[in-house]
Amino acid sequence: MFRRPTLFVLGAGASAEVGFPVGSELSSWISENLDYSESDATGRFGGGNEEIHRALNLKSAEENYSGKYIDAARRIARGLVYSKSIDEFVNKHLDDPDLQFCAKVAISYRIFLAERKSCVFIDPSNNYNGFRSPKAISESWYLEFAQILFDGLAKTNVGEVFKSVSIVNFNYDRSLEHFIHRSLRDSYGLSDQAATEALIEIPIVRPYGSLG
Repeated sequence: MFRRPTLFVLGAGASAEVGFPVGSELSSWISENLDYSESDATGRFGGGNEEIHRALNLKSAEENYSGKYIDAARRIARGLVYSKSIDEFVNKHLDDPDLQFCAKVAISYRIFLAERKSCVFIDPSNNYNGFRSPKAISESWYLEFAQILFDGLAKTNVGEVFKSVSIVNFNYDRSLEHFIHRSLRDSYGLSDQAATEALIEIPIVRPYGSLG
């Protein structure tokens, strides 16, 4: 248990050990999957990711403005290579809400894919089987963090587990919260609800935003 006020700053890539893309991989994936090109005389698009394409078309239809988000996607695909990260690229275009929306859709979709394949994923249809890859977790910093977090903390005081801990997280994914929730539940024999009540006390700041 951390008894002194302790701030953890999780830099970009901190969740790579449990299966999430680092910045360069995320940028490369986004460039490839937003690279839509007109494929025939009807104006239908070829290339790029079909699911993202569908989402962008739905958004365009809501606003009665056909194709503007596909145009934004193509601008990202062409220009992202000249920035160190997708975050830096988006910051260059704060005056372009269409491009920002498109980038956020692509980031979210890629992170959702990674969550499903992450070693901390838990199949909701078989919840009690636990994490997908306990071995990979045992080799990551996540496990050591939980061990220190819970050290010397009695179940009767579990609500104070985050009393002295704050986190600044520059990653989008929710893997740390997900991992802590499960480890609280299993370490102390808590219900899902009790683990959630303890977890929501942790102050987490996400400068780049989160998936919710």
